[in-house]
Amino acid sequence: MKVLAIDPGTRYAGYAVIEKTTSVKLINYGLLKLSPRNSLVERIGELGTFFIEKIKEYDINEMCIETPFLFKNAATFLKLGYVRGVLYYIAHNNNIKISEYSPSEVKQAICAKGNATKAQVAQMVYKHFPTLEKDLKDDVTDAISIGLTRLIVSSVYNRYNKSNNRSRNRYTGRNTGLC
Repeated sequence: MKVLAIDPGTRYAGYAVIEKTTSVKLINYGLLKLSPRNSLVERIGELGTFFIEKIKEYDINEMCIETPFLFKNAATFLKLGYVRGVLYYIAHNNNIKISEYSPSEVKQAICAKGNATKAQVAQMVYKHFPTLEKDLKDDVTDAISIGLTRLIVSSVYNRYNKSNNRSRNRYTGRNTGLC
């Protein structure tokens, strides 16, 4: 499984390409910087082109993104909706499954507590990938954690199905993720 994980934004978009075979490998990661001088249409077009190239370059078969939450600025929330729409369109056109995870779901999967801080999530990312350069922007560590969440969720789902086929009620529901 090769996952393209994205922390979407209209100014910055963190991304990570993670592959799971017998082990988990962080293949590529980074930060897409979009100029605020460009119009929203230009930035969304640049974002779309960038991620289409990543899909082709790394032969991606799944995408995952973080679900935004409405904090204070409704205009920002709406602009993120445009970005998410483009990502869904790209997934559809490339026959790629796309998943969304809320910030609390990511925190629960990575740190085993849904109210973990960004620093705690980043610490777990660095723990899982010790050779990762330190002091990455939050958008990048968020994208990596979103990708790890996808792998954890699919791993737990697969284990549940295997144990459920042998005998019922063997699934404990505990976080047995990657970190």
